[in-house]
Amino acid sequence: MKINELLTRLETVTYPTTTDRVVEEFDDPKLTLVDGEERLSTVFDRINNEVLDCCDDAKLAVLGGLKGDAVGRKGYSDRDPPTPSESDSVGPTL
Repeated sequence: MKINELLTRLETVTYPTTTDRVVEEFDDPKLTLVDGEERLSTVFDRINNEVLDCCDDAKLAVLGGLKGDAVGRKGYSDRDPPTPSESDSVGPTL
């Protein structure tokens, strides 16, 4: 199962719930990652929070539990760098 598919399916869960219930409800799917596959239960094992109060908590738990190299190269962005006028307007002026 792709990560985006899982994140969409998490919207169908009744909250609050637990990570164990989500794993059971979804039948502990294998998540498709850049570097292979990993079970949802393994991803949830990396986080400390077992109770999920809402869908956003569940999505953050999944994304937070993924290995660092699970979604691609660190620091990589396919976005263009900001233009000089855009970078000048970012942040407060002192």
